[in-house]
Amino acid sequence: MALLKTYTGVGLMSGSSLDGLDMALCRFVLSPETGAVEEWQILQAATESYTDAWMERLAGLAGASALDLARTHVALGHLWANMLQGFLNAAEVVPDYIASHGHTVFHYPE
Repeated sequence: MALLKTYTGVGLMSGSSLDGLDMALCRFVLSPETGAVEEWQILQAATESYTDAWMERLAGLAGASALDLARTHVALGHLWANMLQGFLNAAEVVPDYIASHGHTVFHYPE
């Protein structure tokens, strides 16, 4: 019998609510035969709040220039790396992967 494959990953999300970076540390167990997820578990989750300056910067992105979007993209990546490092240090885990869709700039659900 083949052994189940287990992966530990972190998901990141930042949206138009501007409340901060949401981080979830999850464990997935995959079937060795099909690769399908057989079980999953959220091990730890946290939201790291943005400062007022970051909230203002992110709120203004919808009308920003391409240059400002690019600069914020890089700066936000550095900010998230620092936030994530603290989260992972507290969890004492090195994930197999990190997944992020980036920050939601344009959100028009209507």
